[in-house]
Amino acid sequence: DSVTLTATVSPATATGSVTFWEGPVSFAGEAVIGGQASVQIRPAAGSHTYSATYNGDLDDSSSTSLHQTVTVSKAQSLTFVDSVYPTSSVTNPVPGPLFQATVVSACGNPPQNPTGYVVFSYIPAGGGAGVTLACNGIASGNVPVSNEGATCNSAPGLFPGPGYYWVGDTYSGDANYHGSTTLYTGYEISQTETP
Repeated sequence: DSVTLTATVSPATATGSVTFWEGPVSFAGEAVIGGQASVQIRPAAGSHTYSATYNGDLDDSSSTSLHQTVTVSKAQSLTFVDSVYPTSSVTNPVPGPLFQATVVSACGNPPQNPTGYVVFSYIPAGGGAGVTLACNGIASGNVPVSNEGATCNSAPGLFPGPGYYWVGDTYSGDANYHGSTTLYTGYEISQTETP
């Protein structure tokens, strides 16, 4: 979520600008209007220390605020799994679907480039324990998240045989997002997609 930092300057008739700082690094300069200057930021999860320096004007001298600490919690994430069946041909055979996971912010704000990994798994239609899919040749199933998503390339042997499977995924989370698990979605796997 975004955070608004506001510096109040006295007297209210003061003009000029305020420089905002995170620790020793300045990141914004805003004009003083009606005795205040504000900046909206979207900090990463964790603890941040901010201060503001009023740069003065012809009638008022410069000054620096005390440091203020803001703690930002991790955002909740949502993941969705979907499948895409690419076009198959003699020169470009495609053994089965590509399972795609999308990672989004649960609060509706744009994601801050989520990282981490997604583990895809399936449950046979008859039930049982979840089985990790060895996607993209990664036996552990840890598919890295890139551009807000992860793709599991299916291959012969990905599923034990033809039939109906429930496919889902679990997102690991990262420094800015909590992990999340999708609801399982049903897919029918044909004989050509199995050994």
